[in-house]
Amino acid sequence: MARNEYVLHIDIENIQSSNSKAKAKLDAATGKNTGKDNKQKDNLNKSVKALSKKVAMTATNDVVKPMVDFQINSYSARYGNSVRANTIRNAQSVIDAGIDIGGMALAGASVGGGWGALIGLALGVAGKGIEVAQNVISYDSKQEVHKFEEIRASERLGLQLSDRNRGK
Repeated sequence: MARNEYVLHIDIENIQSSNSKAKAKLDAATGKNTGKDNKQKDNLNKSVKALSKKVAMTATNDVVKPMVDFQINSYSARYGNSVRANTIRNAQSVIDAGIDIGGMALAGASVGGGWGALIGLALGVAGKGIEVAQNVISYDSKQEVHKFEEIRASERLGLQLSDRNRGK
């Protein structure tokens, strides 16, 4: 597929503007430094640093999480205590949700201050709510599929719905 590239060159030195507002807009658009621009660039640099830390934390979590999951999943096999393994798994799930929501709030704070933190927190909570709803829907659909597969298997064996659970 062909790719088109366009380059726009503006010769700032030859533009003479008597209007200071137009010159300020032109300076802001072309990246010439003014006092206000320096403050905005500092805020942008802080935001980029905070977001890069969030990305690094997420990448680290993506590497460490499978190792922790393996240890939790093998806990019941090693010690024969599946109830304790489920308790640990639930605690890990809550901690992961807290880290994700806190990360969203920190990312929002780095970009937009206090209001950004509130928006990030709201987005993090909404995202976790959607994730829980999707998991519930997935679980319900898997249960329905399992129920219908069991009914079909019973019918293939010639059992009626009332007879299929008598052997248990």
